[in-house]
Amino acid sequence: MERTYESMAEIEKRYDGNWVLIDKGRPWDGREAPPGEGGYVIFYAPHRDEFDRHLLALKPGQYPYLAVRYVGELTEDGLIPGAEAEVEAAR
Repeated sequence: MERTYESMAEIEKRYDGNWVLIDKGRPWDGREAPPGEGGYVIFYAPHRDEFDRHLLALKPGQYPYLAVRYVGELTEDGLIPGAEAEVEAAR
């Protein structure tokens, strides 16, 4: 399967409302991937639990330069939509 590089703007437009796993294709300095820089989308899912199942199924080292990103609007409280129940349960 051929992978296509997508800019961060393309990823944000195409995967709105989803958790996205991005192969950056190269290392970077610092804790977070450079802002505005794209990559190759490995998979995406609208719900974190579904996303995590896919993430855990990856083989160690399969993609060494990954970034996880939620693409979408946050709630008024600055939370990812659907996370309110998790915050309440943690209290």
